[in-house]
Order: sequence, then structure tokens, then C-alpha cells
Amino acid sequence: MSITLNIDDATVAQLELAAKASRVSPSQLVARLVQQNRVTATPPGLKKPTVLPPLPPPHDFGSPPDFDYRKAQAMLDDEDAVAYREKLLKGK
Repeated sequence: MSITLNIDDATVAQLELAAKASRVSPSQLVARLVQQNRVTATPPGLKKPTVLPPLPPPHDFGSPPDFDYRKAQAMLDDEDAVAYREKLLKGK
């Protein structure tokens, strides 16, 4: 099978040098490159599947702080807290 490719002159010169260095014909070199890169045909309208990067590991924020309900209630019942709440409510 034969195929015609339109390749710019600079690329053809590189291809010929690489083929000469590899001791193969330019056609054989192109065939090798296609096989190495696993070039496959994609039907029109179909996109290649997008490969997403892996997700980062989850963050460890440690255990939540202990909540002492009785201590919180005592703080709310404290005279200073009551006075603060009354002052705050009067300001509104």
C-alpha cells in the first residue's frame, strides 16, 4: 500500500537524516514511528477519551475538638454573658 504525505522540507530533511542514521528507508522509519506511537484512527464525531489526572489524597484535619455542652451552658449562664446579651439586644 502506498500513501502520499505532504511534509515540509525541514521535516523531510530530518526524516532522511534519521533514516540514514538508522540504516532504514524513510518509509520504514515512518512506519516504525507510527507503530511506536500507536497511531489509531478515530471515527469522525468521536473524541478520544479525556484522561483526567489522579485526585490528590484527602486531607486529614484531625479529630474534631471535643464539645463540652455543660461548659458551654455554664458560660451562657455566666453573669457577664447575660449582661452582654442584654446589651446586644438593646442595641438592635
